[in-house]
Amino acid sequence: GRFSYDDEPSRFTLGIGAWNTFGGRVSYPKTGMPALDVTQDLCFEVNAGASLHISDRFAIGGAFRLGIGFFHVESTMNPFDANLSANGVGVGMTWGALVRPTDKIRIGLNWRSPLRVATKGSGTVIESSGSMSRPDIQHDQNWPQSVQLGLGVQATPQLRLATQIDWYQWSQIDTIEVNFL
Repeated sequence: GRFSYDDEPSRFTLGIGAWNTFGGRVSYPKTGMPALDVTQDLCFEVNAGASLHISDRFAIGGAFRLGIGFFHVESTMNPFDANLSANGVGVGMTWGALVRPTDKIRIGLNWRSPLRVATKGSGTVIESSGSMSRPDIQHDQNWPQSVQLGLGVQATPQLRLATQIDWYQWSQIDTIEVNFL
């Protein structure tokens, strides 16, 4: 939303957005063989932000990130039968800037902090001996920080060209660990 004063647009803008930032869900038909039948590790994100149009050539903005994490696994004899689910929340932030060096060129830069979501839940585990337990579980989702750089060029009055480069720090994520409490 952008306000206006005396038919002039405000230099201050507010925004909110929601989307599935990271992860997903994979499901396979159960065959009775040892397998991970269903796995889900995803983060749904809600952002609330503000920006300030400092001049005709420069604007900055920032947002609060609320990550809502969902974890679920169903396994058959891998190493035991299990049906476990957990969810939780985490927070992060993002900052960005837009520079317009000429009337036809715009350059945008954005940084997103890592998003740490601590999920907790429970489920059932059936061991090979047939004994069933209902453990509490904890799974920490560690989603990476990222940087985006974009370039837009107004080639003609009817044509705008754009490109973007994204970098994510995926190297910080090397395991998906579920802890039984």
